[in-house]
Amino acid sequence: MDRVFSSLTVFAGILALVFRSTCCQEQLTTIIPGDVIFGGLFDVNELENGACGKFSPELIHEVVAVTWFLQSLNNRNYIPGVKIGLLGPERTEGVKFVSRWLSSLPDNKRLLQISGSATGMGLSSHLKYPNFFRVIPSDSIQVKVLEQLLVQLGWNYIAIAYDDDNYGRFCGRRTTAPGKRERHLYTCISSSQNGLVRGIVIVASSSSLRRLIQKLGDKRYVSLVLGEAVGLQQTNLQSTPGTIVPIARGALVTSPPYFPLPEFQSFWNDLWTHQTLFTDYARKIPWLARLFQQVTQCDFTQSGCWSSRRQDVNSVKKTVSLYTGYHLKAAAVLAAFLKQQHTANCSGSNISLCTNLTELISDSSRLLTTFRKSPISLSEFSTELAEFGNMTSVAFDENGDILLTGGESNYTVYNVQENNDKHYVFKQVATYADSKLIIQESDVVFYSKDGSSLSWSQRLPAQCDCNTDCLQCKKDVSDEILFIKGDFYIVGILSIHEKNPLSSLTCGKIKTLAGADLAQSVAFAVKEINKKEGMFADILPGHKIGLLLLNSCSSPLVVRQRLLDLHTGRLPLPDPSHLNSSILLSNIMGYVGAYFSGDSIAAAEILTGIGRPFVQVSASSTSSDLKDRVKYPYFMRLVPADDVQTQILLDVAVKLNSTYIQVMYDKMADYAQGLVRKLEEALTQNYTNICIAQKIAVTSRSDVSEYKWIKDELRKKSAAKLVIVVLYDVDIEKVMDAILPDLTSNDNFLFLASDSWGKHQELIQGKTKLEGSLVLSQDVLYNSSFHTYFTSVDPTKTENVWLRYFWEARKNCYFDKSFERKGKTGLCPENIASDYVDDPLASLHIQAVNALVLGFNQTLNKLCGSAARQLCSAFTSEELVKTMKSIRLDMYNRGERTQVFDDNGDGVVGFKILQVTRDRTSPVDAVIYTEVGSWTNQKLTLDESKLTPPGGEQFSAVCPNPAECSACFKQAKQTTTISNGDSDDNITVPVVVGVSLPLAAAVIVLIVFVVHFWRRLKVKGRRGTTIRFVPGVRRSGDSTLHLSNSFGSCQESNEAEPCEHYASLGNSAQLCSGDPILVPEDKASVHSETSLPPPLCNGTVQEEWGGYITPVY
Repeated sequence: MDRVFSSLTVFAGILALVFRSTCCQEQLTTIIPGDVIFGGLFDVNELENGACGKFSPELIHEVVAVTWFLQSLNNRNYIPGVKIGLLGPERTEGVKFVSRWLSSLPDNKRLLQISGSATGMGLSSHLKYPNFFRVIPSDSIQVKVLEQLLVQLGWNYIAIAYDDDNYGRFCGRRTTAPGKRERHLYTCISSSQNGLVRGIVIVASSSSLRRLIQKLGDKRYVSLVLGEAVGLQQTNLQSTPGTIVPIARGALVTSPPYFPLPEFQSFWNDLWTHQTLFTDYARKIPWLARLFQQVTQCDFTQSGCWSSRRQDVNSVKKTVSLYTGYHLKAAAVLAAFLKQQHTANCSGSNISLCTNLTELISDSSRLLTTFRKSPISLSEFSTELAEFGNMTSVAFDENGDILLTGGESNYTVYNVQENNDKHYVFKQVATYADSKLIIQESDVVFYSKDGSSLSWSQRLPAQCDCNTDCLQCKKDVSDEILFIKGDFYIVGILSIHEKNPLSSLTCGKIKTLAGADLAQSVAFAVKEINKKEGMFADILPGHKIGLLLLNSCSSPLVVRQRLLDLHTGRLPLPDPSHLNSSILLSNIMGYVGAYFSGDSIAAAEILTGIGRPFVQVSASSTSSDLKDRVKYPYFMRLVPADDVQTQILLDVAVKLNSTYIQVMYDKMADYAQGLVRKLEEALTQNYTNICIAQKIAVTSRSDVSEYKWIKDELRKKSAAKLVIVVLYDVDIEKVMDAILPDLTSNDNFLFLASDSWGKHQELIQGKTKLEGSLVLSQDVLYNSSFHTYFTSVDPTKTENVWLRYFWEARKNCYFDKSFERKGKTGLCPENIASDYVDDPLASLHIQAVNALVLGFNQTLNKLCGSAARQLCSAFTSEELVKTMKSIRLDMYNRGERTQVFDDNGDGVVGFKILQVTRDRTSPVDAVIYTEVGSWTNQKLTLDESKLTPPGGEQFSAVCPNPAECSACFKQAKQTTTISNGDSDDNITVPVVVGVSLPLAAAVIVLIVFVVHFWRRLKVKGRRGTTIRFVPGVRRSGDSTLHLSNSFGSCQESNEAEPCEHYASLGNSAQLCSGDPILVPEDKASVHSETSLPPPLCNGTVQEEWGGYITPVY
């Protein structure tokens, strides 16, 4: 409990013992005459509702203890010829004055203060309080004990109560602060809507604690953890004297170590038994007399009061309080220091206080310096207090907190339990030393609802109920980072979460493929390098590689924001130091990532333009846009550009006798758009006999049912049985789950997927209708060392905070402290990763780290010298790129190193062609990948004898009739023309030779006016025309506009009119932007006043969410 002013203060010949002081009623003088005075500000009243209440026996107990101790020292002439006195200001105004004065002195006049009860963390600051010292552990220690205690109890769904003051806010909020991954503590305050709370933590003042416990009363299904404010006083847990509140039975209480001090306990008992002794101390300590009067309702000096009412004071005859021992220790430290300096400065002097000593006390700066350098022994006080006899060396750290020797306990945990005499006592059950809490589990006793005792193993953990989602406690880990401390840092960028389909600035669900597992592969690579073995034996000698891995959430906008946060020092590090990212910016080696091409493009643009450019190495981004070394001079990757995949996909189509194909792609992904664009370009150059029947543009959705429309789209071009799939894994899984159940044997579509499908076993598990489908996968082998490592990682005890959520989502289970349990199958098994099949890209991410570290090491040694501990001015990213192009690694686990990058910094790995097949020898008819071909040295090899096409027959995909072929190839030419016209490299600027610019502008304005007027005349008289929604046409990829009228004639119109004429169909802004819109059923047929044909927005006919908009004349 924080007692802000509890301290011992030295000033100009006076030593002031300052306890806590509140603005209470009149404070009376307390004096022990002496040569040196310990002055004190004593708080002797309880604080009730912001004002002073009753006299507190515990607080007066502390004042009496210090008085007794100093009197004992004087009685045995502890400092030869020097008496130590004790002074208390006379009134509240005096208390205020001294408090303000002590805290407002200039630095050179600040006074030595030694506290026995001020635990506030804010006082641990040498810069703010260079004169402050304390002998009691600070609140920061209590918080660490509470955290470790809750972890070992298995609590994470709790209620926490604390006073709204500095002490309560610090302890309460720090105890439940999220993100303490090194302790795996994710606490949460419960609510009635989300399950029963079974654990309450109370870190409040003793008065608040008493009121709360009495209010809770007999809720025996609740367990308590209490802070040190209990003071190990049973009265704080009692409803009436001698009767403990039922809820407090079995409570665990954190506390500094307790000093029993039997010598003072004996004196305290005698004080309330012998009237002469009591009278002597009551005259010295007027508050003692006031306490007697409060308890007995009479004045002890009155005749008959003592003898008739003395039995009433039994309630204050209690054991030594927790804080009494620390106040005595503070007084002992100051007394020992005074004697030490008296011996050093007054040796041979004939007077008790020599000039040298008084000058030392008056010189605040010299006094503080001397105190800091002086080890103090309390062994001389064994006569008064045997407990102090073993305290041979008391010292303080630079912040004034007491130093403990190795193994010495500086905090404890007590258990409220029933002893053999049926009395409840505080039994010590745990010690905290060397930053570790050790619990004697066999000594702990809990109690059931009926009052019977429970062992540690029988305790009820305070966690979210099994079939409940405690959503208000759900931890958003999307903005967390994976951090491994080091000297030089690799920064990783991976997509741990999906993109939120509703907002590109926020994150969606956690990915169950190629997410947290890839993050673990990067961490594995860093840890392996730090072992300094094999080819890394001489890497950065004496230095450790660190890692900071960011979650891109599959969104380029998120990538930009998080990189800017990192490089502006606004990214907090999950490190006990609580520092931010600015401390590591100067020692970033480079970047690994991103996963998606769009994320890599966003990162490359930021990293090239933030001052010092950074090298970026991606293991998976294949977009052809990233080949541009003018725009992205520091981007490198281990995989080839999409140009290669384009050739492979079309070569496979030729091998499969497929000239009439469909393309399913992600319309929002840079990677997918770029690859489709490359496909279309290739069809006009080297594959002119192939045409795309239709392109099905897919937008990422959160629910599987939102993809069911794709099945109908595929069937519209049923003859185009070869479907090239350019989607990311997360969408592939949802699309296939949506369409496969409804596909029949008559469909026989063969899916040919790009490398974004890869060799992910989870995408085909149980999907027998995918048999015959073909998939591209990079030609890399699994890393067996990583597999062994990954399957042994405990998801709840790793620096990778996302891993536990990855497994929970993937296995539909929950770990022991999860807040999401509803609908889950149960607890996740201990060997949850036993059946994990490595992601094909894990090996490439490991090699990306290896390549970056090897290149960085060579460049640093070359430009800065082998002894460099940080980057020098000669180090450049240009030189690092140059060096990395010569790096050779064992990419295929064959024991030989091969080239990693080509001259442009792109990857040179080959591809495997995999077919989805059924292992009919398996008892579960397993679906597996079988290698049927490869791509090496710019050549496709395909073993057609191994192919098992859908339907088990010769496969082909050709135009069903000449009309379809003609339309398909005509559309391909139009698409190519439009694509070329949109290119930045094909912009035609009309020039009127010999005509001035003003005249040209006037001509243009005139032309626009004439065209507009002609259109108005043309549409005049068209009344009653209806714009109709054609049902059954869902999310078409066909961009042709169909026009028909009521007389059956057809025509094609290129007229364009303002989009506002179609506002009744939906958001006109969306129509013009080309974004998908939903046409409400009640607006499927609306009458237009002007009866205009559909608009041409931005020069192209726009697709509708629900189908074609068809004017009928």
